[in-house]
Amino acid sequence: MRELQRPGLPKAPLCAAGGVRAFGRLFARIRGVPKPGARTARVPRFRRVVAMAGCALAVVSMPVSAQSSNAADLWLTLHGDPNDRANDLVEVRPEPTGLDQRVVLDLRVSRDRVRTSFRGQKYRSYYAKAVVNCSTQKAWYLWLNYYGEPVWAGQTVGREEYREGEAAVLFKDVPGQPYKRMISAACRVRG
Repeated sequence: MRELQRPGLPKAPLCAAGGVRAFGRLFARIRGVPKPGARTARVPRFRRVVAMAGCALAVVSMPVSAQSSNAADLWLTLHGDPNDRANDLVEVRPEPTGLDQRVVLDLRVSRDRVRTSFRGQKYRSYYAKAVVNCSTQKAWYLWLNYYGEPVWAGQTVGREEYREGEAAVLFKDVPGQPYKRMISAACRVRG
């Protein structure tokens, strides 16, 4: 990190990871507005702006790349092993959205063999949006995107949309009834 010497002031880093304050100072300097009572540095304006813009890009891009590189870690496994493509796998995104007595969840399910949907669609895995009603302790699908391969590989082979209460979330033939754990956890998160 390069340091900038300001006359009469202690050394200060040119690009501090100070979050909001650093961005406020950056944008004030780019606009050419000096800090009240601050002395300007003896670095040419163009170099200062370019260096600060580079620092801002580095700071801004760090959280985005960290989130995108850990996207696989954002799913909780309710049943199965994420490394075993041959068996059933049920996962839920741990960021539910609460709406009154309802909670909206993202689900993804990979099955051990080809299955048939409510409306006759053949699939091996699916990604879905589901709603949990905490007062009735029931869950249903709003929509499902189906895949012909396990663990959501390849192109989608179909999509189905449902109204509330029309397609229950049950994970048929999956041992241990993981849908009950999903409902319980979603309602606890909602509060």
